Amino acid sequence: MLRIVTQFCLLLSLILIVSGAYVRLSDTGIGCSDWPECYNLIKAIPDLSVSGQVAQTIPEPMRAIVKLWKETGHHYIAGALVLGVLLLLVLAARRKNCRKEAVGLALLLLSLLALQAGAGWWLIASNYLPLAVVSHQLLGLIIFWLLLWGFLRSKPGLQRTSHNQGPSILALCALLLVFLQIFLGAWVSINFAASACLDFPQCQGSWWPHADYREALNVLQGYFTGSSAILSFQGQIAVHWLHRLGALLTFLVLMVLILKRCRQKNRSKCAPAGKFCVYCCGCKQASVLR
Repeated sequence: MLRIVTQFCLLLSLILIVSGAYVRLSDTGIGCSDWPECYNLIKAIPDLSVSGQVAQTIPEPMRAIVKLWKETGHHYIAGALVLGVLLLLVLAARRKNCRKEAVGLALLLLSLLALQAGAGWWLIASNYLPLAVVSHQLLGLIIFWLLLWGFLRSKPGLQRTSHNQGPSILALCALLLVFLQIFLGAWVSINFAASACLDFPQCQGSWWPHADYREALNVLQGYFTGSSAILSFQGQIAVHWLHRLGALLTFLVLMVLILKRCRQKNRSKCAPAGKFCVYCCGCKQASVLR
């Protein structure tokens, strides 16, 4: 039962990440100006027949109602995930083996969900401060990763080995690189820096373009001033170029990790899958570099 609930929460987390990206890309993120309520409507689904004081606060009613559907749907998916993790905590407390680890994971997930909810409020209150947006996105990904880790660890018959199997240090470095690359991708997106370098493989006609790298790496941009302005064009060039370099480095590290793992046990079974993963990583990173 614990594994089934974990799998359900994992699916909800993935849907939440995708719906959050859709909400932002469809310019719906501030469709509800207050949070966690939505124009003071505590309903399952926004009604098209809103009237009175609520109707006066909604600009362009029909267009705004569509935004309400998207934003409140995102809110309720998050609420369903919280309920799922609470059920996970109850089941973990009743577990006979590995109870401490299961309860600890559930409590950690609840804490991260609370932080993500706070980041969601901060995001709206700060009018899309870049740091708030990135924090909200990264917390969602961390929650997804932890749920995936818990799902894999809940496999029946799984036993802890006395020693590490495989290049664990290299795998940890690869994981950190992937996380850093995701952060850079989010930083590129929130600062609208995707079109800062239109040529490839160079950027602005140079292998190391002149840019403001100090501004690009200022993750506290606007935190002290309260400004939600994006990076300057020189800063956009810098973060875009760093994201390209990060994509290349991540690809190389992942390729080395996969090849080293394929040279160990079950080589015949691992080799085709390893080659396929290297191919997929190469296609993905090539699309990022472009």
